[in-house]
Amino acid sequence: MAINLQRFMSTMNQQPPAKTSSFEVQIFSPLGSINDLSFRAESVALPGRSVATTDFFDVGPIRKMGYSAIYLETSINFILSERYNEKEYFDQWVDAIVGPHRVQKNPGGNKFNAGYYDTYAGTIVIQNYSTTGQLTYKTKLIEAFPLTISPVQLDWGTDDISKLNVTFTYRYYEHTNGTVGGGGDRLSD
Repeated sequence: MAINLQRFMSTMNQQPPAKTSSFEVQIFSPLGSINDLSFRAESVALPGRSVATTDFFDVGPIRKMGYSAIYLETSINFILSERYNEKEYFDQWVDAIVGPHRVQKNPGGNKFNAGYYDTYAGTIVIQNYSTTGQLTYKTKLIEAFPLTISPVQLDWGTDDISKLNVTFTYRYYEHTNGTVGGGGDRLSD
């Protein structure tokens, strides 16, 4: 069976494909925000999820039965500024989670005390836009926090831009299709 080219073109024109470059990331952490972090998010992975199952046996082959959602970690790549403000921001966020032993030099004290969940969990909002700038898809990561701050590679042999990859975990996500909260314009407009 041959593809109907007119129908294919009509479908693509009515609902153009999503562009991987039409996105914006906003991070709301208990630390507040740093200037232009949204513009430094070079790439992000929309979160995925899977189903936790248990084996059920009655008669015949075993059935897998779903009982809960498993929310997969997601990563964001950031373009670093010369002062490494973005790295310091995420290091401070991790300090709030595992204790400030990275910067607190005196022995003893509370430098290894972990923080309380409610004081370090934040929210990350990933917004996708159409080619005309209209909000088309919004994903909100609930109770998010950095899990891994990857090493930053430095190299005398190149003049590449320094980047930082941060992997986030979160409790669950919510998403909305179409224009959200009226207007539908980019938050930065």
